[in-house]
Amino acid sequence: MTLDFDISINPYATTQEKGINWNAHRVYEKTEVSRMKNEYRARIMQYMRTYNLKTPCFRGPVALEVVFSFKTADRRLWGCLKETKPDADNAIKGLQDVLGELGFFHGGDQQVADLHVIKLWASNARVKITIKEVRRDIFRT
Repeated sequence: MTLDFDISINPYATTQEKGINWNAHRVYEKTEVSRMKNEYRARIMQYMRTYNLKTPCFRGPVALEVVFSFKTADRRLWGCLKETKPDADNAIKGLQDVLGELGFFHGGDQQVADLHVIKLWASNARVKITIKEVRRDIFRT
């Protein structure tokens, strides 16, 4: 099974951005990170409703490919890789958390065995997500 979808969103916060309450001795998720996750959740659910799709529950190992397109007005950069913040690993974590919360992964986002993250500049902000089940023994000879 493969699921392919695009959502129009510009990831502006990453799960790396944490707050610390020294009085309570705890680490918490900052408001902008919660807002970003809520936006991911809303856009994914809207996409699923628009195309009348049910949330698939992937049970085995999955391959996840995510292309983050960041908006820029500079046409010379369109299609070029983005090598500035946010870090790819920090950008993907919040999205994986949301996909897990929405039920895409039976056992949580630890099922992601093959991960590809691409950041590039584009005329419009968007996130292209491809999830597919992969064989557990893919590298066995």
